[in-house]
Amino acid sequence: MKMDEVHILIVDDEKIIRDGTEHVLKKEGYKVVTAKDGEEGLECLKSAAFHMLILDLMMPGMRGMDVLKLVQQQYPDLLVVVITGYATVGNAVEAMKIGAYDFIPKPFTPDQLRIVVRRAIDKLNLEQEMALLRSEREKSLQDIANEKSRVKTIIHCMADGVIVTDRENRIVLTNPVASLILSTEGTDLIGKPLSFCVKDERLNQLVEGFFSSGEPQYSAISQGNPRWNSRRGQRETERASHPRKREEQGTHQYGKESPRSLQDRIG
Repeated sequence: MKMDEVHILIVDDEKIIRDGTEHVLKKEGYKVVTAKDGEEGLECLKSAAFHMLILDLMMPGMRGMDVLKLVQQQYPDLLVVVITGYATVGNAVEAMKIGAYDFIPKPFTPDQLRIVVRRAIDKLNLEQEMALLRSEREKSLQDIANEKSRVKTIIHCMADGVIVTDRENRIVLTNPVASLILSTEGTDLIGKPLSFCVKDERLNQLVEGFFSSGEPQYSAISQGNPRWNSRRGQRETERASHPRKREEQGTHQYGKESPRSLQDRIG
């Protein structure tokens, strides 16, 4: 945050303090508004946005402590620096407990004022940076969630069985086809070791060997399931042993016969 973007409100019943503080801060480039008492200061807070309040604790009428309490309730993000000629430890502790950021006693030098104000602005900048980082982190997490959702949708639509594991060989993603092939329908495989559903020791050793290599990369390992292959081989054998059935299946698949085959059958 640049100095010319910082708006400061000064509330003090002593004109010389108000004018002197305003002069010092304006020379630094800050935007400054002054008020002569607590009531006027609260009206200023209602009509404009401020980053910092410099507040005198001991004023006639509405006390600075009362103003501080209202500010903490209505403007919790506003940084408050309290000033007073009664610089006792008790006042400082009470103000800090209520929510004041810092405390400066009267009389104070311009350098003392500058140091306190700059420290408060540094705190504001740090809070803004942290808020920005939180926002970016939340956006990144949302992007990751969206990307994960897209990947999950694609994998679930694939005709092949897919199992995704992490580096500890735990299953993090799978699709219905994989559950069908491995006969694990209705079982939640997420978080379980690969060996829970894959009984092929050679495949498990192959996967473990890949991860133990320590290479930070992705890889795809493909291997047919013996039981699935045997079922498919059995179906192919049955089709080969029943040519007429295979012919009927072929006719059903394409939905119509060629003109030549129809002519032969009629002839």
